[in-house]
Amino acid sequence: MIEDKVISRIYGKQRGWVFTPNDFKDLAARGAIDVALGRLLASGTIRRLAHGLYDYPVSPSRFVIVQQKPVPDAGNTETARGTGGTGYDMNDGLRVRGCVGTM
Repeated sequence: MIEDKVISRIYGKQRGWVFTPNDFKDLAARGAIDVALGRLLASGTIRRLAHGLYDYPVSPSRFVIVQQKPVPDAGNTETARGTGGTGYDMNDGLRVRGCVGTM
């Protein structure tokens, strides 16, 4: 099966390897490679970094989205003092939302 050949090559290169579908062109037709990479992507084995650029992550896939809250406007005393009607405490720095998963 093509997927087995693709994953075998990925595992042989070790974690951290960055690759494109062209790195597998000797194994099968481009369409079959794309299907195999899509399955490995869906399973979390590899990550898509950009269109046509993938990697075999150094560590299992974990990500956190960090959003910075708006800076209080000095002219608005409600915002400068606290929540400013947003419901967020403006004095606690960054708000972190995340999703931690394992492979």
